[in-house]
Amino acid sequence: MAVNIAIVRQAITGGIGTTTNVTSPGFGTCKAVIAIATSAETSDSIDLASAPSIGWFDGVRNRNTSARAVHNVGTSITSRYYNEGVLATQPNTGGTGSVNTVRANSFVTDGVEVEVLAKSSDPIITFILLGGDDLTNVYSDTFTLASGVGTVDVTAPGFEPDLVLTCGMGEATLGGVATAVFSVGACVNDGSNTQRGMTYYSQSGATTTNVRAELSATSAIVHNANSGSFAKSNINTFDASGFSITSTEDGGGRRGGYLALKFSPGTNVNVFSTTIPTSGDYSETGPGFTPDIGMLFNVAGPTVYDSSVNSNTSAVGMSIFSATEIGSASTSDQDASGTSNAREVISPSLRLLDRFGADAVTSTGYSMTASGWDFTLTTNPAASLLGFGVAIGAGAS
Repeated sequence: MAVNIAIVRQAITGGIGTTTNVTSPGFGTCKAVIAIATSAETSDSIDLASAPSIGWFDGVRNRNTSARAVHNVGTSITSRYYNEGVLATQPNTGGTGSVNTVRANSFVTDGVEVEVLAKSSDPIITFILLGGDDLTNVYSDTFTLASGVGTVDVTAPGFEPDLVLTCGMGEATLGGVATAVFSVGACVNDGSNTQRGMTYYSQSGATTTNVRAELSATSAIVHNANSGSFAKSNINTFDASGFSITSTEDGGGRRGGYLALKFSPGTNVNVFSTTIPTSGDYSETGPGFTPDIGMLFNVAGPTVYDSSVNSNTSAVGMSIFSATEIGSASTSDQDASGTSNAREVISPSLRLLDRFGADAVTSTGYSMTASGWDFTLTTNPAASLLGFGVAIGAGAS
């Protein structure tokens, strides 16, 4: 396989300062790590909490964004956190700090060494190890959007990326604040700058409906401010130093993280819209080739792209998989239901929650195909579940 991937699901135990090697025997040299997580400590058990987290490490720099919604409170308690020094975390209930925080220190044989920086429980983290000869360059850092409408150049990578992943929580400062915001996006350097993004927002201190979500088919960066307004920014103009980001709506100087990836010539990379159907199995042809690596990102609520949904519920799903291994993390958040209803699950299968915390999607298995992937579903969503996918695969030899 041209780009190597291994998925390791592991609870990081031990107190503050404990180091652990997260490895896959025989994997070889690791060049990047992506981590998806919730605060769930038991696999395939729906817990009464909501704490989505995504982060990455390039061998030097960690970047992470996370959010939190507290279960069973009459007035919502939500928070968010963006951190430049950790791989996986959850905000504390007030957004003033983080808990269950893990930092990647360095690559080791067949994986990565991680260290516990803060601890209140032992959540399972899904680590995605990336390597292989055809992954030729990796860089992780922070972007800062324009203050208003405008364009900023991101030159820190020092190479022209083929794929950029983004994350953020809608703030111009580092650290945590009240009100949950969780954003993820991707852009492929395909000549058209094809990109997709999603965001989820949940106001803290609300007793009435104020949960919002949006999916974008045009912007990799969809940030929310405390007001719940959506600000879109597009990745464009790839060049030998990196790329630029144009804020078509007020960027507000907001920060976020990115992971820039470069592959050998001929490697297939695609970013595309996805729909998981209300009946039957889920067959995806968006990649247009046989993937070595697949990623699915979903947010429940939107029924069309680039139109925000303001309701009292939403759910986030993240799934990353190879031909033989998969890890999923999903969370839901419901306000204005007497008391708040927050749920989460982490799974070694495709398992996604609906907006009310029940299973929306479950699967007994999957396979890569000549044009994408097929998942055998045992639970289908009540309404079509929109999202976006990322696929990476070897080119013709």
